[in-house]
Amino acid sequence: QPVPRSTIKSPLLQSVDLSDPTDAITTNQPITLSGAGNEYLDFVVQIDPGAISSSGSLRIPLVQIGAGRSITTSAFRILSVPADLNRADFIRATGRLAKNRQIPRVLLPLPAADGSVDLRRMRNVDDPILIWIELHIPPGTAAGDYKTSCDLIDSGSSQPIASLPIQLTISDFSLPASPTLQLVGRLDWHSLQRFYPGEFEHVTPRLLNRRDHGSDAPIHILDQLIDLARDNGAVAYVPELQPTVKWPPGDSPNIDWSDFDSLVSPWLDGPDGLRYWALPAPEFLDHFDLDSQTKYWQLAGDHFKSKGWLQRAPVALSNESDDPPNSAQAIVLSALANRILAANPTLRVQLPLDDQQIRSGPIDPKTSNRLLVLSPGPVSPMTQPLENANPAAHWLRPWRQEANSEFDIRASGWLAFLGNASLIESDASVIADVSPDQPADPSDMIWFYPGQSFGSDEPLPTIQLKWLRKAQQDFEYLQLARNLDQGDSARRMARSLVKPVQLQSGQQSDPTLNLLTGTPDRLAWDQARKILADRIPGHVSSTVDPTASDLSSVRWLEPQQRSIVVPRSVRWMWNQDSSNAVGNWLIATVGVDAYNPSEDASTNNQIQWTALAAGWLARPDAIDTAPVPSFGVARLTTEARFNLDQIS
Repeated sequence: QPVPRSTIKSPLLQSVDLSDPTDAITTNQPITLSGAGNEYLDFVVQIDPGAISSSGSLRIPLVQIGAGRSITTSAFRILSVPADLNRADFIRATGRLAKNRQIPRVLLPLPAADGSVDLRRMRNVDDPILIWIELHIPPGTAAGDYKTSCDLIDSGSSQPIASLPIQLTISDFSLPASPTLQLVGRLDWHSLQRFYPGEFEHVTPRLLNRRDHGSDAPIHILDQLIDLARDNGAVAYVPELQPTVKWPPGDSPNIDWSDFDSLVSPWLDGPDGLRYWALPAPEFLDHFDLDSQTKYWQLAGDHFKSKGWLQRAPVALSNESDDPPNSAQAIVLSALANRILAANPTLRVQLPLDDQQIRSGPIDPKTSNRLLVLSPGPVSPMTQPLENANPAAHWLRPWRQEANSEFDIRASGWLAFLGNASLIESDASVIADVSPDQPADPSDMIWFYPGQSFGSDEPLPTIQLKWLRKAQQDFEYLQLARNLDQGDSARRMARSLVKPVQLQSGQQSDPTLNLLTGTPDRLAWDQARKILADRIPGHVSSTVDPTASDLSSVRWLEPQQRSIVVPRSVRWMWNQDSSNAVGNWLIATVGVDAYNPSEDASTNNQIQWTALAAGWLARPDAIDTAPVPSFGVARLTTEARFNLDQIS
């Protein structure tokens, strides 16, 4: 049954929207949340500094959600770090002034139990405090609409001094206990040494083991980081951890796994073990001939199979540089992958190559079902998936935008769904690359900050990590819809929300095309999730007339599929035609990019000048233009003249 709560409206406690790339936007609107069983929901509130001295806690009164079940509450204080916004891509994407400034990023855990968040440690603050509240809805929660509140409690009287209403809608289904989409991030050894010099500076990664108590300090930090990622639905792994390998001339490599096994076994063993850990590559492996490399991978696969880890451990091959592989590099990677797959029938290989590069490479189609190939990004050539009896699996790099807002990050989950990806893996370290007092690149996908810079002895999660988990949960909604015969609708919604740009044959990419992708409108995201939930059988709203549900989908799709026009170029030249009217004329040839974010080719297109200012002259009627392909971009040009004699 719904639990009514009275609320005390006050500027001392306000709800906050963090979807802006740089600013926390306060609002007096009620907090509205919706979700399913086994889902994490969150909201942010701001407490006025004048209320901190008298407040003792934030309280979210518990609601009755079913026998023996309760919503788990966690809370974090949001801390800001400096960001370097003086970047062309960021300015282009946001229109903001170029400068360094503080942006909310880091989450410092606060004591919380039974819906109450302890605020007594926060005193003598001069600025408003932002609090991130996280609610975990247990599986099997009774569907319905619930009402509660977020109360700021007076430390003396235990009575609310300010309150915000919360409307909570829970759907009649649960997300899977084990996520379908894996979130994987690398812990770079150099970053660990930079932030924890006392623990990592003089440590050799391959010698770390749990039998040597001299390794306790660095292992403790690794345990903390890996556990923190796991608590947020993600996997953090350390590529530099490896066995000790000796290479006798003319013989197979001798591999000592004892130190490596003692270190990673607690992370990988058992049903709750990490679901991804790439097979470790020893130092200088690429310096050896292909036969030796292939033999190492064969032996490594045999060892991981004996430990029960092989299904989560592909051979992750990478390019020589951070740039996408060119044609020659793709052939080299494909050839090595083909040798590895042929040498051990249980090995899988992860490649930074897309379907088209695999199709034109030397890999045996019979083994392609043991490949993990790169899924298309937000701007990518138009390709067709591999079509054979053994389709490859796919992985995706995170959506990387300069603003890195909530919806930029969440779009990764929808993009993974479109590309049939089961894995999102960051191609950079997920621990901060610069110290917290130095301006960071806002586009970096940071999961963790070292806690000592913020008065904590444990590493701290970031808001970006929380948003990435929301991308994972969005993916589960889409998968549930697809598994229940709603795949076409889910795909249309995903494409309309992500707005991928598909490059046509011969068309080159450029950074400006990224501006066309994604949807920054919170209302559009919230409505998309609601429509998806309504289409999943078993949800309380699925009893609604299907015609009404289809109508809501059509209404949502219509504004998302409107064409987007972006000015791209202008070329000026003197008018050489003396037969024109008297005046001193310049001709402007204007180029615009027209993007068609819909499932059908955009036809019957026209371009027309309207509302010309004084001094301008252009053809008054509309001019027919070429069709724009589905999710394609076409360059359109038009001309106008300007009379310089009109300048006063």
